[in-house]
Amino acid sequence: MKKKLVFGFLVLTLLSCNYVTQLIVPPTATPLPTFTLVPIETVVPSPTVIPLLPAFIPDECASTPLATVQPGVQPQATQEGGTNPDVSKDQQLRILKDLGEIVDDVYVYPDYNGKDWNEIKSRYKAKIEAGLDTETFYTEMQTMVTELGDEHSFFLSPLEVQESEDELKGDVQFVGVGVYANFDYEHGRVIVISTFPDSAAEHAGIKAHDSLLLADNLPILDDQQNNLLRGPECSAVVVSVQTPGEEPRDVILVRHQIEGNLRIEARLVPTKDIE
Repeated sequence: MKKKLVFGFLVLTLLSCNYVTQLIVPPTATPLPTFTLVPIETVVPSPTVIPLLPAFIPDECASTPLATVQPGVQPQATQEGGTNPDVSKDQQLRILKDLGEIVDDVYVYPDYNGKDWNEIKSRYKAKIEAGLDTETFYTEMQTMVTELGDEHSFFLSPLEVQESEDELKGDVQFVGVGVYANFDYEHGRVIVISTFPDSAAEHAGIKAHDSLLLADNLPILDDQQNNLLRGPECSAVVVSVQTPGEEPRDVILVRHQIEGNLRIEARLVPTKDIE
């Protein structure tokens, strides 16, 4: 009996020691595995950059490195040597009067396309009376007509009339991109009427009714009324083109010698009112 009590006391003592040991030195916890979250990068494909290249390089420019016009180099404004004859203030007022009467008599919209034509005439008369040089006067007359807000009415200076007649006769010769167009002075753009055969403009897909907005990110006409589509032969120009109903696009055109005549298009239009 005594042995059993001693053994029980010993077991109890061992258990007590083990309990006390656990209180003093807690059991080592089994370490849990750790996980590191590595973000997965979304690979975005690099955009494909398509270089802007000329649609057409004339034979005479094939061996010439393409370059834009350097700062300080003035492009050709018109045919070389062409100038408008000087007009006095009295002549300017007479031209204004004649122009006003033509619009009064034959303009297609009886309400002048919703514009106050009398106010427009009075405003430009005041400009003439304040004093305008010849080239500024012709530019102001062009701007006045464009204020009517249509793409069919325009004003040409004597020099521009001569150039237009030369183009129609096939006597034209200049360095440019090969467009026959009207200047929309109010909106600062060029409205294409036609392109010359085998010209840079034709090869670039420029069509009638397209608008040319900028040349090398500058207005087509600069402050001195220079046409930036003209310039040194074999020089390149980046032209912003807008087809009606579409976003503008950039094309590179190489200026080259333009000569000959415009393409005259003709077609038969079917109609039911002729038996």
